[in-house]
Amino acid sequence: MVAYDDVLFASEETGETEPVSPEFNPEEYQEQKQQERDRVYGMIDKTTLELVDPNKLKEYLDIQARFNLYRPGNVLLIQAQLPKATRLKSYDDWKAAKAGVRKKERSLYILKSGKQFTRDDGTIGQYTDIKKVFDISQTYSDQKVRPPVYPEGRALLKALMNKSPVPAKADESLPDNMGAFYNPEANVIHVRPGMNAPDIFRCLSVEMAHAEFARNMGSEYSRESAQFSAYCASYVLCREYGVDVSVFTFNNAPGQFEGKDPKEIRTELNSIREAAGEIGSRIREALQRDRAPKEQEVR
Repeated sequence: MVAYDDVLFASEETGETEPVSPEFNPEEYQEQKQQERDRVYGMIDKTTLELVDPNKLKEYLDIQARFNLYRPGNVLLIQAQLPKATRLKSYDDWKAAKAGVRKKERSLYILKSGKQFTRDDGTIGQYTDIKKVFDISQTYSDQKVRPPVYPEGRALLKALMNKSPVPAKADESLPDNMGAFYNPEANVIHVRPGMNAPDIFRCLSVEMAHAEFARNMGSEYSRESAQFSAYCASYVLCREYGVDVSVFTFNNAPGQFEGKDPKEIRTELNSIREAAGEIGSRIREALQRDRAPKEQEVR
């Protein structure tokens, strides 16, 4: 069985393992579950290889921005089954929320962590289970998916710099075609002054992603090797926080992924997610902290 150690799970994904019907022959049931697993993993591999298409890669990153806690395996499964999904729950969870699933709607497969087990060498492993979910668009819910409210430019940039391990320094010597530059030797990000807030966020988030890769990769880091992943991480952050992404292009995706196997590609996708997630967690912390006093005033 091929190892899928890189296909991990979103922390909020919960649910019980499907019970075995007493009418099923245990061997027949196990065979059916194995076929289901093979189908799901095949779907992940197939969708992974399609990311050489720039439009498919952009679609993947859009989904990652909406489901920022999901790891690549589940983002790829959403992309393969319902790319426009916005909110996923199990059949029972939708029912409990008084938003039943409409008849004839087909469930989506995602992965969730199963029981732990002990390997022969004494290490602890974890089984992978498959969970069936539905998107809010497949329900009778009258809950409208409200468009997100994004912070204004100054507040967003302040949040971007919240607890940043790398300081930003104004540098008028940067060329016009370069808004920011991460210097790993000095561990500082040089930023060209005078830009507007969206440009600053786009440029600065790329360089902050470089800083994350440098920290994680150590001596193996090089700007060239991390450039594409840092660019993708910046795109995810821009999409998540409402910054214009029309200037992004992914035409070099074929050269980046071509010749790599699905696991190698997912390893890179996970690095993108982790870099964007680390920066995004600091942004969310700052925005929540600033939002709390205002909410108390309203009360």
